[in-house]
Amino acid sequence: MAVLVAQATAAGGTETQIRQATAFTKEHQAQLDRLRRNIDQLTKDFQRQQLRCKFVQSKLQEDRDKLTASSGANSVTFAPAFVTFCVYPRLLLSPQDALFCAHFVKLLQKTKLPGFLTLELIDVFVDAAIAGLFCSSEDEAGNLSIFLNEIWKSVNAWRYDNDAFASELKNTVSSISTPVQD
Repeated sequence: MAVLVAQATAAGGTETQIRQATAFTKEHQAQLDRLRRNIDQLTKDFQRQQLRCKFVQSKLQEDRDKLTASSGANSVTFAPAFVTFCVYPRLLLSPQDALFCAHFVKLLQKTKLPGFLTLELIDVFVDAAIAGLFCSSEDEAGNLSIFLNEIWKSVNAWRYDNDAFASELKNTVSSISTPVQD
């Protein structure tokens, strides 16, 4: 109310105009009630979403050994198939889908999914992106850039922070192991 009074006064309003500008009307009450209902609905939706998120993460954790093993997948066939059939088509749909795909890839890496080689997946994806970039629309290219930006954040963290690399990739089933040479 004080802000409304200050605005009406600054605009050169008369005392009557100031009173009208600061009066709490039925319209204001209706808008306030609508906003309160929205708050309640959004709170309920947020709680449902949190429960759903916990359920999906627990289901993913339970079934993580089965996700790549059911078809006898290995890194040679899993990464290209995963990019071709799961990630690439979805990320081209919208910016939100591109972010979802990037976070899903990070989630699979974080859950240490057997046969999910994060660095190999990124390599396969970069090859696919280079090939597909020239036949993409402007919107699809924008979505692709959103996805790559999110993925590069992780890669840069691994590149410049040995502790992050060691904790997230090194000596896990998600890393590409290289033989130690004497």
